[in-house]
Amino acid sequence: MRYTKYKRKVNKNGETQEKYMAKLVLESPVTLEAMAKKIEKQTSATEADVLLVLKALEKNISESLTQGHSVKLGILGSFYPTINAKTVDKSDDVLLKTIKRVSCIFRPSKELRIELGNASLKVVDNEIRVPRERKTNEGKDIKKRKKLYKR
Repeated sequence: MRYTKYKRKVNKNGETQEKYMAKLVLESPVTLEAMAKKIEKQTSATEADVLLVLKALEKNISESLTQGHSVKLGILGSFYPTINAKTVDKSDDVLLKTIKRVSCIFRPSKELRIELGNASLKVVDNEIRVPRERKTNEGKDIKKRKKLYKR
C-alpha cells in the first residue's frame, strides 16, 4: 500500500495548528468482474460461474441486512445493519419518524486486521498535500446525498 504526506489544520485548546500525517492512497477499485477473473485462475470454476455466485452473494448479503441480520464472511469480517436515530425525552416518542438513517457498517475480522497490519507501506514521494477546497454547488450535492440515506 502507498501513502502520502498530508498537512491539515487541527484545533487544539481553541488554537488552530498545522500538523502533518500519513494518508493512504486509494488505488483503483477492483470490480466484481475483475475479482471473478482472479478467482477463475485460482480454481476450476469458470469466470461466468464465479460471477454468478458473487452476484448471488451480493443479493443475499443485501437481503439479510435489510431483514436485520448481521452477515459474517469468514476471515473478511462482518457486515451489520445500523440506524441513526434522534433522541427524545419519552419512550412513547420513539417512533419511526425519529429514525434518521438506516445504514450498514463493516467490521474486519481479527485475522484481516492482522493481515492489514502486516501489509507493506511505502511513501509515494516527499510532496506535502493539503486538503482541497470544498465545492458547495449551492448545497445541491449535499441534499442529494442526504436523500439517498434518509428513510
